[in-house]
Amino acid sequence: MEKSAESILEFTVEKTREVWEKAEKPYLLSQLGPDLIKGGINYKEILGEVGLKDFFKAHSDRVTFIQHPQKLAKIGLVPKGIEFEYPPEAPSSARYQKDLKDIDTHRAGASRRRYIVSQFLGLLAELDDEEAATVQIPTNILAKLLREK
Repeated sequence: MEKSAESILEFTVEKTREVWEKAEKPYLLSQLGPDLIKGGINYKEILGEVGLKDFFKAHSDRVTFIQHPQKLAKIGLVPKGIEFEYPPEAPSSARYQKDLKDIDTHRAGASRRRYIVSQFLGLLAELDDEEAATVQIPTNILAKLLREK
């Protein structure tokens, strides 16, 4: 694959079409980076300070940019002309939408840090298998976050 912005765009348009035809769901930007690296492309070197999100917003004539209304990090692309909206969140997710102000009302003696980490892990548990496969958090980092100061 040629190392240019146009080749990134062509690769992504094709991959977006393939994902849509196979599963009728967006091609997630979180998967695009690893896919480009597998193809020998470092998009950061080619695009410079322009992130993938901004790059594809600027090329809306080739693919449609989709962002989840609640999970702002869930960003995907669908083929041009396809109408798609992420489904609304299930009511069970509402418990994770608390403001940080409410953290002090946590359960029976659990520390504030442990509560925050457990809420974060609960959110990770809601990711679909494809998204979850891209999340890597070293256990020493989790252990450090759980330590009392």
